[in-house]
Amino acid sequence: MADCGVYESLILESIDGPLDAAGHEQLRAHLATCAGCRDFQAIQSELESLLVRGISEPAAPLDLERRIRNEMARERWRTRLEALFTILEPVAAMAVVVVLGHWLTAVAAAASARLFNGG
Repeated sequence: MADCGVYESLILESIDGPLDAAGHEQLRAHLATCAGCRDFQAIQSELESLLVRGISEPAAPLDLERRIRNEMARERWRTRLEALFTILEPVAAMAVVVVLGHWLTAVAAAASARLFNGG
């Protein structure tokens, strides 16, 4: 009887992908005479089948997509608001300066009028 370890390796290789012609013929001839390797092949094929069927992507929570979309929308708004505030900050500062300038001009004009009008 041949060393079954070599054939077990061929069986595992054949499950992962096709063997070359020589390996396929060698394995076929051995399986015809070795019940132990036929059993090994059946077990390995069944295990492979179970693994393929049993491995699936874990189910995500049902509301995960909604939560992700909501978070993405919030992030978009936050980014837009940051951009808007970046533009508005200097405009607001200039507006304050202009308003203060007009107010100071008005106060100075009123004070000047009181001084010169005896007020």
